[in-house]
Amino acid sequence: MKLFNYDSPTLQPLFHKWDENCFGEIHEGALAVLEKTGVLLHHPEAREILKKAGGKIDGEMVYYPKELVNKSLEGVPDNFTMIGRDANKKYQIGPDYSYTLGLPSSVPFIGDTRNGIRSTSSKDAIDIAKFFQESQLRPIVGHNPSEMTDIPLPVRHLHTTYNYIRYSDKPQAAYYTGEKNASKEILEMYAIAFGGQNSLKKSHMVQFVGSITSPLCLEYGLMDYCINFTKANQIITLISTPTMGALCPATYEGALIQSFAEVIAVTVILQLIQPGIPTCWCVNPTPPDMKTLRWLMGSPEANLINSISSKMCNEFYGIPSISMAGTNDAKDFDIQLGIELSQSFLLSILSGSDSTIGCSIDSGNIKMLEQLVLEEEAYSRAMCIYDKIKNSYADKNKIKKAVEIIGEAGPLGNYMGHQSTFSEFRNFWRPFVSCWDNNKKWKDQGCISVADRCYKIYRERVKRASNNTLSSDIDRDLKEYLKKKEKDHLS
Repeated sequence: MKLFNYDSPTLQPLFHKWDENCFGEIHEGALAVLEKTGVLLHHPEAREILKKAGGKIDGEMVYYPKELVNKSLEGVPDNFTMIGRDANKKYQIGPDYSYTLGLPSSVPFIGDTRNGIRSTSSKDAIDIAKFFQESQLRPIVGHNPSEMTDIPLPVRHLHTTYNYIRYSDKPQAAYYTGEKNASKEILEMYAIAFGGQNSLKKSHMVQFVGSITSPLCLEYGLMDYCINFTKANQIITLISTPTMGALCPATYEGALIQSFAEVIAVTVILQLIQPGIPTCWCVNPTPPDMKTLRWLMGSPEANLINSISSKMCNEFYGIPSISMAGTNDAKDFDIQLGIELSQSFLLSILSGSDSTIGCSIDSGNIKMLEQLVLEEEAYSRAMCIYDKIKNSYADKNKIKKAVEIIGEAGPLGNYMGHQSTFSEFRNFWRPFVSCWDNNKKWKDQGCISVADRCYKIYRERVKRASNNTLSSDIDRDLKEYLKKKEKDHLS
């Protein structure tokens, strides 16, 4: 008797048609682009590094030999561990580690349901750093979660870096700016905080998250950060998110070929500088809304192509991947946000992605503070489903025991008082934001909305966080460095 139709698409492996053969063809396409079309590379040192390794240089255009690319990619590790100033706090990526919440994306606006949408500020940046420090689900702090728009641009990277370090002892992601020498100054500040340049050389403590300009252009600022962070033995995460049909081909195949060519172009140079330096990829071409030509982050296609690229990173290249789970196209803290949030996290986890970058609405333009909290529950829900799928199997001993339990209860029996019930209940997932009470109890408690609960949790964490995680000596040295550099930049 055939109990199940195992040929049913719903029971086949996820993305079964995107297999090794297909990925191999995508890779060959990327190699052809790098070798024949080439990449515009604005950084002289990077061009010289590539030239010495056998790359073809024509002005600022560079071309990558196939053999050089394949050899370089072989050296990229499939995992890495970052440690914070508190050595017990780690950010671990790779096949031996669980999917983890990562970094928030950079946005120009911030908002909450109480105060509306506004430009980002120093206070918002500090509060978000405190929130991340207090979170039990977020192992890394930093990137550009809230621009300190009240700080002059020439010195913003100094103040932002100081605040990351002051308010968190977790692994960190550096602030990005196009200001001259910014990457070197940021690394010098982290060296002060982590105990000197030798400490940075020995361990991965900071990462740079850099977005590539599509199509096929490697800007000077991006490459300068990548080169300096690689020389300092720190992690590089590369992001390629071109708009399909505008900045890359409109097909999945074409978009993936170009995006992988872009992240590979940078990765080869980094491997030439320091073979074996860990690199992480976020390959996420996005379809546009053809009415407005805005890129879409919450559409099924955006999440699907990101999932396919994550699968290719892990199964074909053996390189860690980050998805843009959490970024969506909602305009407020509403039902659309919840739908797109859950969709993106579930697809991201089931596709084998290692971590996330995102957490913003309006296609990446606005960060809602309540979403930072709701995102953690969406992540927790998706992880529960993933773990149950991965670890569920029919245990013969449990089947035998179940028959005994049913026999003990009998017809019209009650299982609530049975010891097995108490044991299993402890394994059931429970929310920390959603409300599972009945309608009457919810009303008796004041009809508190999900938005109100999220806002309360956010404010409680910020209030609970330390106002300074630094020792007095390190704090003094950082302030002195900041003051000196600020004088140099503003004079």
